Amino acid sequence: MCDLGAVDRRAVVPATGHVLTNRLADLHALEATVLAHSRQGRAGIRPLRDAVDSWSIDLKPADSALELVMSRLVARYDLPAVEFHAIVLGWEVDFRVCDSVVILECDGWAYHGLHREQFERDRRRDAELVAEGWVVVRFTYRALTRAPAASARRIRQAVDRWSRVAPPSPTISGQIFPASGKMGPEIVGEGRSL
Repeated sequence: MCDLGAVDRRAVVPATGHVLTNRLADLHALEATVLAHSRQGRAGIRPLRDAVDSWSIDLKPADSALELVMSRLVARYDLPAVEFHAIVLGWEVDFRVCDSVVILECDGWAYHGLHREQFERDRRRDAELVAEGWVVVRFTYRALTRAPAASARRIRQAVDRWSRVAPPSPTISGQIFPASGKMGPEIVGEGRSL
């Protein structure tokens, strides 16, 4: 990646996205690479550092370019604060609006529309979250990129509409987990992973 940055700076961001979204390496490995090579003054390190930063939201790797689009939209339109990849009822959600019952999900067609298992998992998760008092608002790539102002307005309306409802407790099977999202041993069942 450093070598790529030395010859084609603009190619590093999409290459980094490919590496992260296909889970060829994680954000920590790329950050370690940046650190190791920056000490040596290697050419191409600056584009790699910038690419790693651009694929990170709240020090967590984005799963898709769509999550980056949503993150920028929240900042650009001065929307309420969000927690990226929050754990709610044992499910990882894309964005949880802080101090709200609203959850924002980013649905790219390739991942959420073409894979039957993912489609079914998303519906099962939504049903569980709604049954416990959460409001799930889904956005497509097209909505976020072609109508960002309308998407921002929809987020603000949802947050305003549900502002008087306190967020439910983040529980699963009667256990309350700390706000940090660290939940101890992995629990697998019904397609969830904690």
